[in-house]
Amino acid sequence: MTWVVMFLAAVGAGFLQVLLPGPAWLGQAKWPLLLALVIYYALQRETEVMLVAGVLAGFMQDALSPGPLGLSAVVFVLVGWSLTRFRELLMSEAVVTQAFFGLAGAVVAGLAQYLLLLGTHAVALSALTVLHKTVGLAVEGLVCTPLVFWSVGQVDRLVGNTRTAKEVEGTEGELDGIT
Repeated sequence: MTWVVMFLAAVGAGFLQVLLPGPAWLGQAKWPLLLALVIYYALQRETEVMLVAGVLAGFMQDALSPGPLGLSAVVFVLVGWSLTRFRELLMSEAVVTQAFFGLAGAVVAGLAQYLLLLGTHAVALSALTVLHKTVGLAVEGLVCTPLVFWSVGQVDRLVGNTRTAKEVEGTEGELDGIT
């Protein structure tokens, strides 16, 4: 069920990302919902699952935007992979952690995508416009990442992909007698 939930979440996030307008005061930056999904899988699941999520979300973003196919997948996988390196050190269930990495991930991914597009001469924006969009992505990542964590986490728990901390604590005593 992990793959079904991931696919449906990516399709839903992709269409929401296309349909939700980017606020003008945030540089009309699109809400980084697909990136937030990759961050969710990077902090909550195994590395292999995050890699599939990064490729799927990246190709979904590229398919729904006028950029070259595969560019977002590379950036999303690199952002997700860098987070998996420190997953054990983080309190990934904390909303503050989710919001911080949503902000940081959106800034890094947005700037990386811009630099890669700039290298192919596919985009030409002023430094002020890039700064405005980067600030917009930061704010949107800060807001939407905890919402993605909550919603996808609820579905994962509903279908049995993950368990709550209370369920895990309840099984510790049962496993003590097993050798």
